[in-house]
Amino acid sequence: MENEFNELIATNPPRLVVEFERGSGGEEQFRWGVVGNLPVLTLVGYLVHVRVVLATNRADDGTLDLHPSRYCEPSALVVVLDARSKSMRFFINGCIPPDSMVGMLEVVSALLVDSRLAQQSMQQTRIVDAGGNPIRRTL
Repeated sequence: MENEFNELIATNPPRLVVEFERGSGGEEQFRWGVVGNLPVLTLVGYLVHVRVVLATNRADDGTLDLHPSRYCEPSALVVVLDARSKSMRFFINGCIPPDSMVGMLEVVSALLVDSRLAQQSMQQTRIVDAGGNPIRRTL
C-alpha cells in the first residue's frame, strides 16, 4: 500500500522526516528535518501517539507489526499533515528498529519544544521596573 504514501507525498504536504541508516560499523545514524509549516504543538502531541504505536505494535520477533498502509519505501519515518482530512498521519520503513526510532522521536520532541520555548522567549516584550529589573508576569 505504498501508493497511499506516494499519493500523499506527491501533494508536497508539510511533514517531519526522520531518516535512518546504519553506518559502516553498524551504528545507527539519524537525520531529521521539517518540510513546510507544521504546527509545532500539534506535531509534538502527535509524536507521543507515534511513539506509543511503535512501542506497542510488535511481532514476536520484535519487528513492527503495523497495518500495511503505514509502511513506506524510504528508510525513514515520515509524519505528514494531510490537508484533505486535516489530520496527522505517519509512515515508516519496516526495517527501522522500533526502539531506536522511539528514542529518536523523544529527542526530536525535546528539540522542538526547546525551539518553541526559545522563540516564545525572544518574542516576549521585556518590561522593566525603574531599577531595570524585569517584571515577570504570573499566570
